[in-house]
Amino acid sequence: MNARVDDRWGLAKWAAVATIIGTIVAIIGLFATKGDRGAPAPFVPAPTDAHQSAASADPNATGSPANTATTSSVIRYLAHQSSTNDPEEIPYFNGYAEGPGSQEVNGEQFVRSINFPYACSVTSGKFADYNLGRHFRNFVTTIGPSDISKSEGYNFEIWNDDQRVFSATLRHGESRKVDISVQGVLKLRLAACSVGYSGYPEDKGGGIFGDPKVIGDADKVPQ
Repeated sequence: MNARVDDRWGLAKWAAVATIIGTIVAIIGLFATKGDRGAPAPFVPAPTDAHQSAASADPNATGSPANTATTSSVIRYLAHQSSTNDPEEIPYFNGYAEGPGSQEVNGEQFVRSINFPYACSVTSGKFADYNLGRHFRNFVTTIGPSDISKSEGYNFEIWNDDQRVFSATLRHGESRKVDISVQGVLKLRLAACSVGYSGYPEDKGGGIFGDPKVIGDADKVPQ
């Protein structure tokens, strides 16, 4: 009887020891696991492709490098004469125009100007034609009667290759800024005539195109 009791106590002791050992092992394993979780994983960069990266950064990218180069612009002024040695000017080749020097239109001064001083009822040159050679994209100017004009108003017209693209009558003290496309245009015609002056012609004022210029890209305009 005592031998059986001793055997049971012996087994109980070994079981207790085994339980304690298992608990210690579990605790050690738990701390080891926490230590592993706390350490940051090493960063290994993934291989990238230059075009793929650009496409990811820009949803509109086409897969080719963007062309950031810009084309510079060239300006040529329309001259008030049929011949000129100024490389920045384009002379007229048909019609007639005057250039009385600096003129004021609605209080704004223009050093370069084209003046048409004739009345609309007069059969004479009231226009000037310019050869643009299809090299330019925009025509820009300010129009209006000269502030010293004796006429009550002037009618202004602009033609692209014999097609009228602008027409307006401006009274004394009025002006208008004009910006018209001349993309692909060969001949540009400017025209103006007095609607209320019977003199022939005005001797100082007239219908003014102030700072008339055409603008084109440097790679398309002959130097």
